[in-house]
Amino acid sequence: GRGADSFEELRTPGLPTDTTPEPAHEDETAIMLYTAGTTGQPKGVPRSHRNEIAAAIAHIIQNTYTTGERTVAVMPFYHTMGMRSLLSMTFLNGSLILVPDYETDRLAELIDQESVSVLYLVPTLFYDLVNLPGGDRFHWQSLKKIGYAGAAMTTTLTQQCFARFHPTMFVNHFGSSEVYTYTICSWLDRKPACAGRPGFHEAIRLVPIGGVEVHPHQPVARGDVGEVIVHLSSPEAFQGYWHRPEANARALREGWYFTGDVGWQDEEGD
Repeated sequence: GRGADSFEELRTPGLPTDTTPEPAHEDETAIMLYTAGTTGQPKGVPRSHRNEIAAAIAHIIQNTYTTGERTVAVMPFYHTMGMRSLLSMTFLNGSLILVPDYETDRLAELIDQESVSVLYLVPTLFYDLVNLPGGDRFHWQSLKKIGYAGAAMTTTLTQQCFARFHPTMFVNHFGSSEVYTYTICSWLDRKPACAGRPGFHEAIRLVPIGGVEVHPHQPVARGDVGEVIVHLSSPEAFQGYWHRPEANARALREGWYFTGDVGWQDEEGD
């Protein structure tokens, strides 16, 4: 059916009555995200309705969000982190405060003014907040749960975040546009920078680093560096790039997604 074409039209009483949502199958594409634009030709990642629902549920569970949480839309909606904030707040009847033009001062003010309870940002934005000149004038007492993704966070910045925010939950989320979650770590107080263990929906392995001949069923020994691979049975996982068969041949093998990221597993299995 026909819906509103603009936010102002949506606010106007008397919208046409033919706004019944079109039925959608869970395997149909809901959104197309693009990835790897900073390192090569961008690749389209079709995300199904099932993918997006599962990723939002995982985000809620892994960050211990509850009904009525409040967050700020700093990460863009064309990025997986922005979509996670949008959908998780929708599922929880929460609030999403829009920030069309990001400024650290504005974000710091909104946390207090809007009683923001959760933040999900890249490490650079947390660095900006904890190092904001005159930032002591903000209380941020409503903010209880924070999480980061998209890049590694240094031990120093992790410690600064604990000292400044006093979070009840602080999560490092390791993932991608292709498979929202790889691993999750919520014990950063004793293991800063650790990526933790497989997420709610995930099966993870570390395999030898190499070309397309690497077999997904021969993991490296614990403590050895290997490439992170994720099983494609996860409801969060895409099933292939948009019109990029050569990229699919490299990344999708025997039911596993080869991420191109490397890591190692410590003696505790993290």
